[in-house]
Amino acid sequence: MPTADKVSMKQVLSSFHALIEEDTAPPIQAITTVNHSRYKVTWDDIVKRDRDKPRVVMLRRMVSKLFRDLGYSYTSIGKVMQRDHGTVMHNVKVMNGMLDVYPEVQQEWRDYKTDVSNKISNKERGE
Repeated sequence: MPTADKVSMKQVLSSFHALIEEDTAPPIQAITTVNHSRYKVTWDDIVKRDRDKPRVVMLRRMVSKLFRDLGYSYTSIGKVMQRDHGTVMHNVKVMNGMLDVYPEVQQEWRDYKTDVSNKISNKERGE
C-alpha cells in the first residue's frame, strides 16, 4: 500500500498540473501530509463539496487562509481547492473572525501553520 506522501503527491500532480507550474506543489504536498498525519483527512476530503463534517469544513478554512498567507491570490487558491474565488474569500474571512474570538482556534492555527511551515522547509532542504 502506498504511503500518504506518495498518494498525496500523486493526487497533486494529477489534479493540479497547471498550478504546479505556479509553484504550489510544495505547499500542497506539505498541507496534504500534515492534514493526513494530524487529522486523518485526505486532499480529496478537502476539495469535496461535503459540508456535513465540521472538522473538514474547519480544515478547509485553515487551508484557504494558509494559502492566502503564503501570498496566493483568491483565484489561484480557488483553482487548487476546486472552489470559486468568492468561496475562498469567505473561508478566509470566517477563519480570521474565528481567530479573533476563540483562543483554542488560535492555538490550533499556530500549531497547524507551524507544522506545514516545517514540512515546506524540510522539503526545500531535501529532508
